[in-house]
Amino acid sequence: MYVHLAPLAFSNYFLLHQNNITYYENLMSVLPRDINKIVWDEYFTSKRNSPPRRSNWIDGFLKYPGLKWALITAILILLLYVLIGMRRVQRIIPVIRPPKNDSLDFVKTIGRLYHDRGDHKNLSRKMASYFLEHVRSRYKLATSVLDNQFEAALHAKSGVPKEEIAGIVSFIHFLDDTVMVSDKQLAQFHRQLENFYKKT
Repeated sequence: MYVHLAPLAFSNYFLLHQNNITYYENLMSVLPRDINKIVWDEYFTSKRNSPPRRSNWIDGFLKYPGLKWALITAILILLLYVLIGMRRVQRIIPVIRPPKNDSLDFVKTIGRLYHDRGDHKNLSRKMASYFLEHVRSRYKLATSVLDNQFEAALHAKSGVPKEEIAGIVSFIHFLDDTVMVSDKQLAQFHRQLENFYKKT
């Protein structure tokens, strides 16, 4: 009786691979020459008709009612989560803020620059030209002639008292006649313009 623990060594693939035929020849050379009958037996021949049933993890769950219902509940929750997630997710509507008027901030920044240089007359001229541009663009009034008629029209359209408009206009005329503008005059003109912008 000869026992061989690797039956795959007698398969066609093993024998035809590289030089494995020599292993087969050496193995068969151990057998005597005068053998007339060979009985080939395998360990698994009796179980060939009924292969072993492999255990499945689902069968293990289904064997116990508690685990079976836990598995069913988990599958249902997963399906519910997927169905809810498939809905179209609405985007958050962004808040659109109205455009901010940065012109006054720009004028203030330029004003600080001119104030630091000490050129108060030039700064006053810039503030006056911005004021006149504001009147032209917002109230559609001509600013080529600054007289009583202009003051009355600006008073009617803006609602600012006529005395305050007259003070601004008189300082603009003063800029054409003077050479120097003091700190106090510049601060007073700035206050007049700020009051005008706040009231309109």
